[in-house]
Amino acid sequence: MPRTGKKSRINKDFIETQEKKAEALRLVKAGYRTPEIAARLGYADRRGAHALITRALQELVAVPREDARQVCVARLDDWLVKLAPQIEMGDLKAITVALKIEERRARLLGLDAPVTVHNPNGGPLVQFVVALPPQAQSIEEWRAQTGTVIDVTPQTTNGDAA
Repeated sequence: MPRTGKKSRINKDFIETQEKKAEALRLVKAGYRTPEIAARLGYADRRGAHALITRALQELVAVPREDARQVCVARLDDWLVKLAPQIEMGDLKAITVALKIEERRARLLGLDAPVTVHNPNGGPLVQFVVALPPQAQSIEEWRAQTGTVIDVTPQTTNGDAA
């Protein structure tokens, strides 16, 4: 049942913007140049039309990209499920493959964000990615398990950052 009373301005604006984007893309496809598109859509200059076209094109690409990302993640999840019995039996090759799958999955989902550390010596910021094995809960546990921790602290000479 339709609502009575005041119409929502947000919905109307959203719909009008989507219609403008569709018209702008139709004009681009038909070979019109940005200044011509701006004039047809009522923009004072080409900047508004350019921004509209850019947003419309980004939206066209974003949806299929996200769909493709979800398909890839689902495929990786399926492979992990199939590897589970070998992993549970301690098969090192399966564990290695599973770790590679997890690395790829983390990259697809943006889980490996760099960590920024302020240099106490006033030098440049240091960025790195912390990668802990699944069984390690801390750097100390990792050091105990692997014996290897790489120190990426910038070296200083004469009080200056290297």
